[in-house]
Amino acid sequence: MKALKIILTIVLVAALAGGGVFGYFYLKTDYEIQIAEAQAELAEYIGIYGVLGEIWEGYTVVWDQPYGKRITFEDLAAVDVPSVNAANVITDPNDLIGKYYRVNITEGTILTTDVIMEFEQHPDERAYDVITTYNPIGLSANDFVDIRIMMPMGEDYIAIPHKRVDGVYGGVLRLIMNEYDIAVYNSLIVDAVLFQGATIYATKYIEPGSQSAAQAFYPISTSVLDIAMSNPNIAQTIDYEQALAARGDLELTLAFLAENDLLKALLESGKSAIPSKIQAGESVCQTLLAPSFGKSEKEMRKLLIYKGSG
Repeated sequence: MKALKIILTIVLVAALAGGGVFGYFYLKTDYEIQIAEAQAELAEYIGIYGVLGEIWEGYTVVWDQPYGKRITFEDLAAVDVPSVNAANVITDPNDLIGKYYRVNITEGTILTTDVIMEFEQHPDERAYDVITTYNPIGLSANDFVDIRIMMPMGEDYIAIPHKRVDGVYGGVLRLIMNEYDIAVYNSLIVDAVLFQGATIYATKYIEPGSQSAAQAFYPISTSVLDIAMSNPNIAQTIDYEQALAARGDLELTLAFLAENDLLKALLESGKSAIPSKIQAGESVCQTLLAPSFGKSEKEMRKLLIYKGSG
């Protein structure tokens, strides 16, 4: 009887051991199959999409956004973007807030640098070359300026206010202007030619983001005014009678000057030295700010102030 129990015990242990070994090999085989399947799926995914690489945080819009709208924080939602697919993706919300949509944006679109613009744009705006007698020293692209005209007797008018500089090319500024601005500039050119000693120049805004735009009060010529009134591309409302009266007052003053040759000659000789002196100052500025000095722009500006005070 005792021997029988021993035999049954041995058989039971053998059976359990065999089942365990079988179970072990079964589980091991199933696990290996799952790993192989996962590796095959990963290889297929990499073949289609490439290696994912690092995951970056980008931004999308939570609802459709129209062209030209100013970007606000409420527009945005953070999303994960694989670095391999993140070319030009904007990863810092501070690089978005306050800027503008360059195109219509649909909900869920990931924002990149090519769909965002720095400045607001209007349908009638164009890049337009403006010739000036002199400009502020150190003026550069993305500064904002007023275009003014100084008449021979010192009458000074703001003609085209708060325009963004697209480029500076010596005495030529490329400005972003609308249709009415272009009409005003045409009047300025005619006045500068007709009235010897009239000077077209620019003044720069210190902080365009915090400084409000000046109000224009230069009276454009009657012929240009008539054209502007019939131009269907000009959205600005023009008070024709007021503009006509203001122009009449200006031309009375200029007519008086034209009759006084001695006064005209004195004014011309005194004012002719101004542009050359400002241009000389601009040359000094550009030399001091040149990268070849190996100093930062901040250090160069300090040096410029020091030189100027001497």
